[in-house]
Amino acid sequence: MADSARHPSFWDAAYRRGDHREHWESLDVEGEISAAFGAGAPGEGLLAPGREVLDVGCGAGSGALALAARGLRVIAVDGSAVALELGRRRARRRGLAVDWRAGSALGLPVADRSVDLVVDRGCLHVIARRQRRRYAKEVARVLRPGGSLVVWAARCDDEELGLLGLGAHEANRLFGPRGFGRALAAPAVLSARAGSLAANLLVLARADEARRTRRSPSPR
Repeated sequence: MADSARHPSFWDAAYRRGDHREHWESLDVEGEISAAFGAGAPGEGLLAPGREVLDVGCGAGSGALALAARGLRVIAVDGSAVALELGRRRARRRGLAVDWRAGSALGLPVADRSVDLVVDRGCLHVIARRQRRRYAKEVARVLRPGGSLVVWAARCDDEELGLLGLGAHEANRLFGPRGFGRALAAPAVLSARAGSLAANLLVLARADEARRTRRSPSPR
C-alpha cells in the first residue's frame, strides 16, 4: 500500500507498528484473487503460470506471495524498506521466490515492456489525483502489448482514511490515451481486521500494438 503519496518514512513507521495487519492487509487474499481472476470474473485467464507480474505497492507481500504460489513470476515494488523486509522474511519462510524492489509507482524500477500483468491492491487510491497521470504513464511503459492492469481501489473518497476513490470513468480518462481499452469494472470489498472497505475492481487491457497499428489512419 505504501507509495509516494506520503513520505516513505511514514510507511516505514506504520509497518514497524504493525498497522498493516490491522488496517489494510487482506483477511482473505485467496478470496480476493478468485473474485478478480476466477471463472466469469473481469480478470479471468490472466493468471497463467509463468507470466511476469508486477505488484505495485506490495506492502508486506501477502498478495505477491499468493501470486508466486500460483506459479507466476512476481516483481514486488514498494516505497517502504520495512515492508519489503517483512515480505522477504515471509517469502523465506514459505520457500517462495519473489523479486522485491524498492521504488515508487510514479517511477517504477522495472524495464520497459517487461511484464504481462500489473496488480495494484490499494496503492492508486493513496496517490493524489494530480499525480495519477504519471502512474498511468509508468504502467503503460512497463506492460507488454496486450498486457493488463488490475486495480482494487476505494469506491469513494474517504477523508478520514486519506483515500481517493477510483471509478471506471476516471480510469478510462487516465488510461485510454495510453492505449488501453475501456475498463471492466465490478464492485469489490477489501477486508482487513479493522473493517471492510467498499471498493471497485477495475481491469484494463493494453491494446495489442498490431491491432492499434491497423486501426490507425494511413499517413497522408
